[in-house]
Amino acid sequence: MSAERLPCAPLYSELSDGARKVGAPKMRFKDQLKSSLSKCNITDFEALANDRDLWKTAAKTGVARFEKARIEDLKERRRCSK
Repeated sequence: MSAERLPCAPLYSELSDGARKVGAPKMRFKDQLKSSLSKCNITDFEALANDRDLWKTAAKTGVARFEKARIEDLKERRRCSK
């Protein structure tokens, strides 16, 4: 089974809408993708994407850890605000 490569144009093109700070460079799709994946503790996503099973495992565990941390943070904020 051969791995298909993603086209480079969407990864390096600019996002068409969204807000940014004055003077900040425009964000590319790849920048947003890296930001989202780093929140889930997924690094070097390009290498992981070559192995589908490894990618699925990393994505599921990363998202699960992120959601657990997010919910715990919300509970802590609620507890502190009371």
